[in-house]
Amino acid sequence: MKIIIIIVAIILIAGFFGFIALYPSIIIESPYAVLGYGSAAIYMTIRNLGLNEICLVKVEVMEPPGLAAMLHTTIVENGIARMKSVDRICIGPLGTFELRRGGYHIMLGGDIGEVDSFKVKLIFSDGREVIVIAPVKGGLG
Repeated sequence: MKIIIIIVAIILIAGFFGFIALYPSIIIESPYAVLGYGSAAIYMTIRNLGLNEICLVKVEVMEPPGLAAMLHTTIVENGIARMKSVDRICIGPLGTFELRRGGYHIMLGGDIGEVDSFKVKLIFSDGREVIVIAPVKGGLG
């Protein structure tokens, strides 16, 4: 009887970890946006609960319509900050990545106008899509 319980436990544990490996969770925490001059930046924390690296490869703006989204990082050279476009942001297995002021972020451009929030679709390297609503919490500068 003890052997059967051990075998069942091993099968359940293996099944659980197999499920996590095949269907890892992505958790988005604390999304918010900051308005700029004809632009906006979105920040958040992305948690990868899976056992494989996953990369954010694209962002699409759902609301308001007509805006472009790009993945950026901020680089400081000779005391001057500038933004640089990146093609992906990768999160390691069981890892966390923070999009924050002065670092990696989602840059929005276009006719932003007066908005209270942005609805964006995050597209990951495995094809998974996550919808995020980022409330506006201030302005740049």
